Amino acid sequence: MKNRVLILPAAVALLFMSSVPVFAEYGSKKGGFQKDTQEKWARDKQKRQEKNQAFKNSLEGKTPEEKSAAIKAHREKEYQDKGNFYEKAHNDHMAAIKERLAGNTKLNEQEKDELISFYEEQYRENATWRNQQYNRNTAFLEEIANSGKTPEEKKEAVKKHFQEQKTEQKGHWEKQRFEKEVKKK
Repeated sequence: MKNRVLILPAAVALLFMSSVPVFAEYGSKKGGFQKDTQEKWARDKQKRQEKNQAFKNSLEGKTPEEKSAAIKAHREKEYQDKGNFYEKAHNDHMAAIKERLAGNTKLNEQEKDELISFYEEQYRENATWRNQQYNRNTAFLEEIANSGKTPEEKKEAVKKHFQEQKTEQKGHWEKQRFEKEVKKK
């Protein structure tokens, strides 16, 4: 009897120890998509910063007209590249959501379709919002470039504009986050 008492806890401990890698693997799969996404965004941001620095270096020695044309072309290309990146990220995200929903037995098909539609709608709202911000920024920067302000005044006006936009952006993302939380419940 005494041997059984010692064997039972040892067997339970052995069973638990052998299942720990399985639970650890499951946990890493669940958070893996988000971690991969964060790494992709960080790599993209780093790549854009390097491109922007190389672009700034390429402007040296050019006339003001050449600089202006190059900046406009660069800004447009960067906007297109970001749009392509966001679209690819969205498609990857939607594929992951659909995969997770396919394995979900708690939701019916209508609820799953509703969630997918919700995420698609949020993406469209974000794309529209980004487009509006881009157009607004482009118009503002052209206005500042053509104004008679001193370089210091221009720099201060640009700083103020983007600080205000940062506040608006924070409000936009908070609204989106709130809508997602409500939808999840």
